[in-house]
Amino acid sequence: MVSHVIYLSRMVFRSIVVAVAVGITTASLLSLKLLPPLPGVKPPTPMIPSPLNIPQVAKGPLEIALISVIAGLIAGLLTMAAHYYYPKYLASRNKLLIEKNMIYILGHMAIMASAGATAEEIFSSLAKMGHLYGIKWLARSVVRDFQLLGKDVFTALDEESQRSPSRELASVLQGFISTARSDGHLGGYLLGIAERYIEDRRRMLSNLISRLSLASELYIGILIVLPTVLLVMLSIMGFLGGGFILGLPPHTLILILCYVLIPAMSAIALILTDLLTAGW
Repeated sequence: MVSHVIYLSRMVFRSIVVAVAVGITTASLLSLKLLPPLPGVKPPTPMIPSPLNIPQVAKGPLEIALISVIAGLIAGLLTMAAHYYYPKYLASRNKLLIEKNMIYILGHMAIMASAGATAEEIFSSLAKMGHLYGIKWLARSVVRDFQLLGKDVFTALDEESQRSPSRELASVLQGFISTARSDGHLGGYLLGIAERYIEDRRRMLSNLISRLSLASELYIGILIVLPTVLLVMLSIMGFLGGGFILGLPPHTLILILCYVLIPAMSAIALILTDLLTAGW
């Protein structure tokens, strides 16, 4: 785990390096246009002549310097923005992974607690097997705090729950701490929470199946039946010498349908299906 000071230092350093590199590269490429041609060497002619009269981008050293500085600043700002949003992306990804595996995390903890394992033993086990549930980093951080730094295990859990990207996991950890400090039955607490999550997951799966069933019917109707009917109609119109539709002949519309509309709608359907099944 990297501290915020080190991460900000890396962000500033990498942004400066990228800005300087892009600025120097841009200046070098634009400066090639100002070099005089070599004697006896004919400048190459473009393979496809363009009728457009495109003005020269840089006419002198001042323009090259200005463009290079602007390009470097843009590249540096983009690098800084990428570093700024990367932790949010990681937190969102870890949150989805944790909440996806919450049932298995609770099951693992409940089995060990019911067998009489202590909190230290439970999180030491999760530190070894946490990669299966997506919380290895969290469990290792807790184990490091109470084994290496000498903190109380419940203090370490409280601090980790405040840093957790998932509010559900934070709530479970706070309940775990309260139950353990009040000499409650950890196994019963964890089993009760696990049963609640199982019921919630069943309800969510039922809703997901209903949405996927509706999506499959729409897919069949829009991407299978409708294109088939349109192809038959356009083919008959082209065979009989039908008129233009939207200013285009039938054979052109067939090409647009086959090579543009159907692939585009299929890509949209794949994206929507991926969004529906996200987290599963």
